[in-house]
Amino acid sequence: MIVTLKWLGDFVDLKDTSIDKIVDKFINIGFEVEEVVDLAKGMERVTIGRIQKLSRHPNADKLQICSIDIGNGEMVQILTAATNVFEGALVPCALDGADLPNGTKINTTNMRGELSQGMLCSGEELVITDSVYPTASVDGIMILDESAVPGQNIAEFLGLDDVVLDIKVLANRPDCQSVMGLAKELAAGLNKEFLAKPSILESKAKALPLDVEIQTDKCPVYLAGMVRDTVIADSYQIIQRRLRAVGLKPKNNAVDLTNYLLWETGQPLHAFDYDKIKNHKIIVRNAVEGEKILALDDKEYILNSDMVVIADEEQPIGIAGVMGGKEFSISAETQNIVIESAVFDRVSIRRTARTLGLRTDASARFERGVETISAYNAMNAALRLASEQNMGQVCADVITKGKVNNEKREVLVKYCDFEKILGIKIALKDIVSILNALDISTIVSPCESEILCSVPAIRADITKTADIVEEVIRFYGFSHIVPTYCEKTESITGGMDNGLDAEFNLLNLALSTGAHQVRTYGFRSPVELDKLLLDTDDELRNVVSIQNPLSLDYSVMRTQMISSLLSVVAFNEAQQNFDIKICEIGKVFVNDRNENKRIPTENKMLAYMATGDIDFFDIKSIVELFASKLNTNFTYKKATKSFMHPNICAEIVQGNTVLGMIGKVHPMVTKNFSIKSDCYYFELNLSKLPAKKFKKIKALPKFPAALRDLAVLVDKDVPVGEMMTIIKKAGGNMLEEVELFDVYQGEQIEAGKKNVAFNLVFRKAEATMTQNEVNELFDKILAQLNKNFGATLRA
Repeated sequence: MIVTLKWLGDFVDLKDTSIDKIVDKFINIGFEVEEVVDLAKGMERVTIGRIQKLSRHPNADKLQICSIDIGNGEMVQILTAATNVFEGALVPCALDGADLPNGTKINTTNMRGELSQGMLCSGEELVITDSVYPTASVDGIMILDESAVPGQNIAEFLGLDDVVLDIKVLANRPDCQSVMGLAKELAAGLNKEFLAKPSILESKAKALPLDVEIQTDKCPVYLAGMVRDTVIADSYQIIQRRLRAVGLKPKNNAVDLTNYLLWETGQPLHAFDYDKIKNHKIIVRNAVEGEKILALDDKEYILNSDMVVIADEEQPIGIAGVMGGKEFSISAETQNIVIESAVFDRVSIRRTARTLGLRTDASARFERGVETISAYNAMNAALRLASEQNMGQVCADVITKGKVNNEKREVLVKYCDFEKILGIKIALKDIVSILNALDISTIVSPCESEILCSVPAIRADITKTADIVEEVIRFYGFSHIVPTYCEKTESITGGMDNGLDAEFNLLNLALSTGAHQVRTYGFRSPVELDKLLLDTDDELRNVVSIQNPLSLDYSVMRTQMISSLLSVVAFNEAQQNFDIKICEIGKVFVNDRNENKRIPTENKMLAYMATGDIDFFDIKSIVELFASKLNTNFTYKKATKSFMHPNICAEIVQGNTVLGMIGKVHPMVTKNFSIKSDCYYFELNLSKLPAKKFKKIKALPKFPAALRDLAVLVDKDVPVGEMMTIIKKAGGNMLEEVELFDVYQGEQIEAGKKNVAFNLVFRKAEATMTQNEVNELFDKILAQLNKNFGATLRA
């Protein structure tokens, strides 16, 4: 929920309260402040000045010298190359020491012999557009109208002397999805009075003929107010500025009124053109299956019978609680307006918005729940604001269908329950004071053992004792709660189990290579499976479908991690971020269709992807780090995957277990994901990784090693890694080390063959190896290579 400080100030006096104190108070009472934006930041040293004298620079043809009055009789000299300035013009002046919103720093400088004590500003330097001020986008300096006063701060003149707060409101507090709701909480937290606006409207204008009928149980109350002889114009500046501050675009006084009050009261409103409603009758009903409507976003939507529409006698004029119809919207020609304030079933609105893929500020509030009293209060506020804006003849009579519930809910709380639940004793007078500040009236029993709480209808979240206790402790302060142990218990030191500890260590190892950890959703788009070039019968297509997906992009559970990381790379490249290293530990979900399982198998994977100045051997060295961390050895076996390069892909093997894969992503796949760079990738199945082995401390060898070189000819397609595995197996315990030092193919080698050379280190622990023993092991190794790969010793 985005609010501005001045908007909150309409309902609670904040003149003597710092922004830091306000933020701390919101956090302490349970509302996380996610962002604080000072709209005037960078404009502190920008003031309005009037150009008194303009003259040419004696040493620069394109520069002009401006003598400027900046208020209180103070004059400054500023040089400019702008051609649209003139004597008498009111302009924004950035003075010495200014640090402008666009990053420009201003200092007094000497420009070819003349002193410039600042800079004249355009909209570009102040990072504003014509939507903030009409001359902001001109090619030159902003020229201000005569309402500007020399010496006035430019942010104050532009209405930007405000602070925007982005406050997280939990789902159980729909009453705080509004400026008024948050202001009530803040007033209670600061022990200040909540300044409610008057809702009484004095008007003698007679309402136009209008009939309203509710034909569905999904609309408990519907109110319709009217404004006759409407004058469609721009809203007041304060309304436009506040709408822009919260991210809304001002349109006209009628539309802005509904948007403004949606934000202020939390109640969605909508304005229809009265004269376009057939026979002046509004019907709230379920849509007819297949019925269509052209909405305000210029898109046509096909409705179903579960949706609710606002209709006239011929067609829908709006999708209830979501968006109005284009044909019945307010235009410059509108003469009479119907203002709608209603409540709709939250489940129905959620399903409608999700089915249509159309989530609006209105639907977001209805989804969380809106009380009928809110609709009544918002209608009164709408008519009052319409009158204040001189929008037309505001009709005091409001058509109301359904029942507006303003009855308070009674909750009886025992005083002793506060101590039982919280573990601390709170004085009764403090409890009563806090509840009264929250508009929860209280009656204390004669013996002070019980408190009868009357909860306003707007607070639907308070229904039982625990809710009342929660309200009290929020404002009394959670810091007052002292942690205590239960009887006959001991404190224990928390920690991670072996699995989580191993996972944490492996993740840290991945991060130590320069990678950034990412977190992606486990649900993905089925389109990604096509992007990965998977065959129709590939087991990775055995996805688990989500029954009620948010959209097609989140409709299946992932069976692999690579598409998640490719999406992250694609996003970063679109933001001009290259040379990427990312890693993620996440789950994949395998649907074992042949085993008739009701739930899928979940495997936790560690996935790693790198782009930029990197090759296969770089990524393989990172995998070897993992092997070293686990004190084990990995071998690599050539593999074929549709989404990997056919000649640069291998399985990662330990013993007889395939732990994962490594290689270069297929160029067609990277193209499908709109990635320009080569991507190298590996993944490890954490559930299959061997447990970490502890290294045994060995004494330094007492006896010398025997060194031999082994060079053999084999077919060029024979994997060297598999040859090394055979050598180690044949050499047994006396083969201490084997290292590849050369692979050669060329003119001196038979076509289709390659020469592979190894260094072999032999050693016995208990004695020096004899020449015969070394020869015997060497021949055994050569024989096994010949048996498995047809290798022959090269002379």
